[in-house]
Formats: sequence, structure tokens, C-alpha cells
Amino acid sequence: MLYLLQNTIASSIRPMRQSLRIVRATLNSAANPFINTELHKSNLAWLDVIEQLSGAHLKPEWGIHETEVNGGAVEIQDEIVLKRSHCPIHIL
Repeated sequence: MLYLLQNTIASSIRPMRQSLRIVRATLNSAANPFINTELHKSNLAWLDVIEQLSGAHLKPEWGIHETEVNGGAVEIQDEIVLKRSHCPIHIL
């Protein structure tokens, strides 16, 4: 459920991320007189932080194929219970 919420938020702020890329390209332009200053480095660092926090993150692959139930190994079967265009909901 949290991945669905995070993906929805990431989709809604996609235009802001595009704007950040334009700002980054402008800051890295050869015509920028402040390109070798601490202010330039600081601004690029903040852009990196904002991009990392606002980016889409993929659901991790857990890699759990079996578990132990009542002393015996049971294979885990993955079942999709709700399918969305960007985030299927699985039940194990």
C-alpha cells in the first residue's frame, strides 16, 4: 500500500523533477560565472538531495521462496489480488 502512495506522489511531482533537471543544466552551463564556487557546489548538492527524496523507488525483491510451517518447508506462492497500472498488490 505504501508503494502505491509513494508512486502516486512521485507521479504528481514529476514536473518539479523536470524543472530541477533544467536548473541543474543551467548551473552546469559553461556560461555560469559561479561554476567553481562553494555556492555552486552547495546548490548542486541540494538538487541531488531533492531529486533523491522525490524520486520513484522500486519495490524491493524480497527473495523469499519458502518458509517453515509446523516444522516443514512450505513453498510460497505469489498471488496478485489487485492489479493497478503501476503497482500490483500481491498476497503471499
